[in-house]
Amino acid sequence: SRVEPALAVLYMLGLETAISPYAGAVTLPTHIGLVTDTHFWPASAAQTRWTTASDAAPERDGLLVANSSVVFERLLSDLSDFRTRATALVHLGDAGCGGGGFSQEPLPFARSLRTIAEREAEALGSLPVHHVPGNHDLSPSGGLADWHASLGPSPNPLNAEVEDAASVQAEGRLAYRAVEVHPSWKLLLLDAMDGIGVDRDGHGHIGRAQLGWLEAE
Repeated sequence: SRVEPALAVLYMLGLETAISPYAGAVTLPTHIGLVTDTHFWPASAAQTRWTTASDAAPERDGLLVANSSVVFERLLSDLSDFRTRATALVHLGDAGCGGGGFSQEPLPFARSLRTIAEREAEALGSLPVHHVPGNHDLSPSGGLADWHASLGPSPNPLNAEVEDAASVQAEGRLAYRAVEVHPSWKLLLLDAMDGIGVDRDGHGHIGRAQLGWLEAE
């Protein structure tokens, strides 16, 4: 059957700034792709059991988890065409099927995140891909250590003031950060899983330190 592109939402944004707010100089268009909710879970017996139970439920969530590998590869193909004019790509969360609501084991979940990172690198080359975590990026065993290891940010000089010893999480660097996408402006990426170790109800949280950083930015 035909796979509808409902699992992974892709927006091509042509953000054009005619006048730089900082230098007063004319700038070139900046194109940023936004992706969200890929819910990538490679085929396995556990995935089949989950999708069978989900499909039999009286209310369905609409996720195409059984076809997530197909959708993900189609997404990468489309993005590969987009990268020739793109400045950056932002994944807004729920790259995988962790957290609550799924029955994936921690080790396969961690492998799925590594696969996402590897396939993005293969398909998109040097195009910067910036991930922020969603509740389904939390490990089934808790925490964002696996997400940080595969999809989290590298040390960013724009964040030097906040990434000191006191502000770095034990399991990885801060997920919220500033990303320079143009000499005149930057993206502020927030962490909606701030302080949440276990996904109990799908809700997010932004802590005081992050709000203070946002206000300072």
